[in-house]
Amino acid sequence: MNAMKRLLITQAVLAVSSVVQARQSVVDMNFAGNEGERIMKEATLTLPETQVGKKRPAIVILHHGGGWGAGTTTQYASFLASHGFVTLEPRMFNSAGDSGDTYRHMPTVFGSLTYLAKRPEVDDKRIALMGLSYGAVLSLYAGTTWARTKYPTGDLRYAAIASFYPPCWIGKAYISRTMTIGVWKNRAYPESLMDQWGAIPLGIFAGGADDYNSKDPQACTDFVASIPDEKQRSLTQVYLYPAATHGWDHGRTYTRFSRSACKGTGCDNTNESNPEITQKGKSDLLKFLQSKLGL
Repeated sequence: MNAMKRLLITQAVLAVSSVVQARQSVVDMNFAGNEGERIMKEATLTLPETQVGKKRPAIVILHHGGGWGAGTTTQYASFLASHGFVTLEPRMFNSAGDSGDTYRHMPTVFGSLTYLAKRPEVDDKRIALMGLSYGAVLSLYAGTTWARTKYPTGDLRYAAIASFYPPCWIGKAYISRTMTIGVWKNRAYPESLMDQWGAIPLGIFAGGADDYNSKDPQACTDFVASIPDEKQRSLTQVYLYPAATHGWDHGRTYTRFSRSACKGTGCDNTNESNPEITQKGKSDLLKFLQSKLGL
């Protein structure tokens, strides 16, 4: 990335939050792709103001299908940095329509882990993963034994995973073997993808009126109950916000058709902005992370 482009991007990022503006920067990550090729990705790194002389817990924040340009993850980076966390927001793709399938971005999930582990400010035993929607699917997949084997990181592992408004019907469909070959099931993933897990504490933050789950408030609870791995079930907690739609934290209300909404049959999905639930979600996230990582 040339110097002028880096300067412009950094200035845009710094303008977002006065709370952490002195500690934010755009960094480059280099890691292996699915076929062993080298991948370069940019990410926004945020350091807490009180990090000097002490290694801090850290969290990777994966954006939703609208891309990093939507800026939704920034609020979480600012919030968590104000509570002492180092945060990393990988730029998987810029905008809606650029996403591609999830398998394409799985290397970024683990490349981000190894990047943070090398940072002198970070305690490599206390790195968590968080994902929103598209990123939430990635975060769930990252907790499986398959992912741990496919993307080896030595002794490094995520210490906790937070999945915000995931389409839980996908997880249950994998487990029940009703996930058909086609748009919803990438051929790179085995049918047994969600049978075995890495025993990582998992928090699922779900909306009871989420169109992706056909407004079924029990969708994520049912998914967790269907996980064959008993240890993982015991480590998983669902935070349900009954009135919340998908994308309650996007800061605007809008509706668009999605093929994966309505449990894969396709329908209009509405993201209704809800500041109250957004704040509640942040509070619950902080408590979850503090309890699992210690701070």
